[in-house]
Amino acid sequence: MRRTLARWLLAGSILLYAGCHNTETLTKEQLTATPDRDITVITKDALKYKFSRQNYRIVGDSLSGVGVQIIDVWPGEHQFNGSIPCSNIAQISHDEYNSRKTIFIVGASVFALSFVWGALVVSGYYDHH
Repeated sequence: MRRTLARWLLAGSILLYAGCHNTETLTKEQLTATPDRDITVITKDALKYKFSRQNYRIVGDSLSGVGVQIIDVWPGEHQFNGSIPCSNIAQISHDEYNSRKTIFIVGASVFALSFVWGALVVSGYYDHH
């Protein structure tokens, strides 16, 4: 019983984490209009930067700010304080929390767990083990 419950909780947790966020691709105009969000910038030469809200701005034809450059080797990131030409930006994205998906996934997981547990109890599975 404990192992089954632990497995369902682990599966539900993985689904919950996977379903809680949407990634939205932003344009320069959207970013200028609402700069109050955390962003990830990927350049045309595949460099990746992360900026926290209020720590960046569009100045002319560049995105300027203080953030981190994400790299694939240890320690994984470097402080960044500078500008990235907009002509060198391949993508700007923003991860957004999605409460509807979260509620749906948690509810579906709880329902499925309850259904399976109820079916096992009704079938008499726990009477023999």
